[in-house]
Amino acid sequence: MLTALDHQHQLILATDASRATHYYCPGCRHAVTLRKGQRVVAHFAHQPGNRCNVTTESESQQHLTGKWQLARFF
Repeated sequence: MLTALDHQHQLILATDASRATHYYCPGCRHAVTLRKGQRVVAHFAHQPGNRCNVTTESESQQHLTGKWQLARFF
């Protein structure tokens, strides 16, 4: 997912997120992990074993890139 909630319940873009902050899924409110680096599109992922019915997981690099491009366009 490209956005998550911080401890103040503010929606944060993965590209603007910091690894030092804890984030939560806007759908299920469970903790998520920031995935951000030089080889991957910045995104948040649920922690292993968490089943969220609201958001999708396991999106390919191309899919995440396409979502960012659409978000910037609109």
